Amino acid sequence: MKTLIITCVIGLLTACSNEEIYSQIQEDQRRACLDLPQTATDACLRQYSPSYQEYEESRQKTTKHL
Repeated sequence: MKTLIITCVIGLLTACSNEEIYSQIQEDQRRACLDLPQTATDACLRQYSPSYQEYEESRQKTTKHL
């Protein structure tokens, strides 16, 4: 039982960490988009707009097909 609880806690911590890392990378990329010419900024920002949940769903669909 203790092993199960520890495994669940580690899994939850890892998921939070992955989401935080994803969010930070997205934010850094969006900031970089602002340095581009206005004509390219909007397209760049759209590229980095998916939420972590959208990213994770897409990733899971992709890895299922492999």
